[in-house]
Amino acid sequence: MPISYIFRRQGYKKARIVVCLTLLVVGFLIWHIGVDQSDGVALAKVKTNTTDLAAASTTSSASATSANTQAVSTQLKNDWINTISGRQGDVDIAVYDSANGQTTHYSNVNETFNTASIVKLSILEEVLLKDQSLGQTITADESAEAARMIENSDNDAATDLWNDVGEASAMDSFFTQVGTNSTVAGADAWGLTQTTALDQLKILNVIAYPSTLLTSSSTTTVNELLDQVEADQKWGVSGGVPSGVAIELKDGWLSDSDTNDQYSGTNDWTVNSIGHVHGDGVDYTISVLTEGNPSEQYGIDTIENLSGVTWSDLST
Repeated sequence: MPISYIFRRQGYKKARIVVCLTLLVVGFLIWHIGVDQSDGVALAKVKTNTTDLAAASTTSSASATSANTQAVSTQLKNDWINTISGRQGDVDIAVYDSANGQTTHYSNVNETFNTASIVKLSILEEVLLKDQSLGQTITADESAEAARMIENSDNDAATDLWNDVGEASAMDSFFTQVGTNSTVAGADAWGLTQTTALDQLKILNVIAYPSTLLTSSSTTTVNELLDQVEADQKWGVSGGVPSGVAIELKDGWLSDSDTNDQYSGTNDWTVNSIGHVHGDGVDYTISVLTEGNPSEQYGIDTIENLSGVTWSDLST
């Protein structure tokens, strides 16, 4: 057999071997890529499923929190209704719970109430806002009158400051600035300013929590005065609250014979109390307005009973 033929046969065999090896390598590469792609899809599915589970868990947790918040609000309202059941007079009550941002409100009438002396908090806030606009802190004279107005509920001091800020028109501008919906300054007397419990929460929250209206210095000034209200005027929304819990409050009382409402021809009483209650893991603002009470003490009792169930529901 010619030697050239043998060489040709050997070259052919080598070529076949090379082709086979090439096919094996290509096949292996295709298989490996396929596995990687499959694993990638699987991993993507695992990651997607994990994300979906986390999102579902977050949604479930948020739903549970919302449901619990609503349950507390419903319980609170039911307890208020039971508390005033059978009692005389009109009641408007609202609470803002800072723990969840929930506001709960109940009223057995659809009307505004006379503020009586609780408007003194609004007067003080307007005094401080006016001073801030002038680039100054509260003056010595204003500070002295503010102390008498808040701590002792001095009416003459309130009248002086009411007049200083610009009387009813200036106070109406203040109420608009705070964002109240139904509060109107008394044209004839500051104590006859008309308001609602929900509006009073907005006025309270200006000094109870950080706000864009008052500086921290102004807020401190208000809270220190509210904290030093004389002992015989610390009734109302302090009712049922443990002694170690902080309360900044302002009360108001007025004979209904001095008003222009449906009770003006009676010897009944308007009795109100607003305040910030915080401590023992609880933090809320509360406003209770009442009118048509047979006596001042009757109104106080109504408010303190409502305050007691409010503390009980929000502290459990």
